[in-house]
Amino acid sequence: MVVYARDKALLTELNTRLRSPKEGVEDVRVEFERLSKLHENDWAAVGRGLREFYSAFGEDDPRAPLARYTKVDERGPFRTDGDPSWPGGGGPEYDVLHPLTGKVCKKPGGGWRWPTAERMKEEIEKGNIVFGSDETTIPSVRRNLFEKDEQLMRSVTFSYAQKASQDFTRIFGGKKVFDNPKSYLDMERLVAYLSGPGEIVLDFFAGSGTTAHAVWLANRTVATPRRFIMVQLPEQLDPEVRDQKVAAGVCDALRRPRTIAEITKERLRLCGKEIAGQSPMFPGALGFRVFRLASSNIQAWEPDRENLAKPLEEAVDHLKTDRTEQDILFEVLLKLGLDLTVPIEKKTIAGKDVHSVGAGTLVVCLAESVAAKDVEPLALGIAEWHKAQRPAGESTVVFRDSAFADDVAKSNLTAILQQHGLENVRSL
Repeated sequence: MVVYARDKALLTELNTRLRSPKEGVEDVRVEFERLSKLHENDWAAVGRGLREFYSAFGEDDPRAPLARYTKVDERGPFRTDGDPSWPGGGGPEYDVLHPLTGKVCKKPGGGWRWPTAERMKEEIEKGNIVFGSDETTIPSVRRNLFEKDEQLMRSVTFSYAQKASQDFTRIFGGKKVFDNPKSYLDMERLVAYLSGPGEIVLDFFAGSGTTAHAVWLANRTVATPRRFIMVQLPEQLDPEVRDQKVAAGVCDALRRPRTIAEITKERLRLCGKEIAGQSPMFPGALGFRVFRLASSNIQAWEPDRENLAKPLEEAVDHLKTDRTEQDILFEVLLKLGLDLTVPIEKKTIAGKDVHSVGAGTLVVCLAESVAAKDVEPLALGIAEWHKAQRPAGESTVVFRDSAFADDVAKSNLTAILQQHGLENVRSL
């Protein structure tokens, strides 16, 4: 996998820090304390022991970056190669005197990273600035392993494709659905590094659903879960093609169309069940909603100057006849700017299906007909349900305009709702 920023300037503007947790710091801390006691604070001996401990880290061990902290003293392992210059250049250029020669030290080309000489003096007094043998060497910054819980992300990391393939096969009960799936553990680390709690992760090439799986896994350690949007074309799977045969068979077993999108959905269903079983206290939802891109549910007005009667007749009910209530409901959510993931409840009132979105923020009844005798019980039932839900703020009620026999019936229903505090009544 190749990870890159399309807009570096935007990262700078957003103050994005590409940092990762220092995995294994506690392991090093335990070993450091053991060596300190063993060698009675002989720091040279402690350093040799720590380097031997580091040598056991493999190339793909997530603790490998910690091996750069080879120097030790009473503050723990540290390194002295930190950059003292202002990020991106253009920093301040005050004088810093060398502690032995008393002469002005060479300045970094980008200026000092601390805004004032007073701040630099504080860092020197804390022992965080390392001077060279004389003023001709630019001072460097001391980095202490135990003082920060983050580090720069490694430019290159390694994982085994075979392990990723085995994990994916396990999810599908031993069926090798795809040949080269991405590692969801690698993706989990990227999601955790590059997004924060409550953010939305977008993947325009959902494929097998690895990114969504990774988002769920990354959510195990946050209070406000991330969410995801996965986009996938209904790309056809051909059972006659060797590397698509198993995937097509999975779709057949599910009685679903032979498309990659169906594999994406099934993978998420299986992963959701697995995570729920492994993490009973999982902080977020493990479900998802599926939407297909389509034209509006509302018919466009296309007048025929030679025959106006026909388009006028068709416009009486301007909602397309081949669309379901759910299709129309979600278009209403989009038009009103509501989140497509908000909870939706359904209740039958006066024989009509009524949907409550977001605990009563939006109430929608898309029944094709509302008889005059049903107007009052329907309106009173909606008002009672709305009162029980106690939504915060103003609510909107939406009906199908063509459902009413006449304007009187619609006006009566609107009046009853307004008498019970539902002022915003609209029709489609």
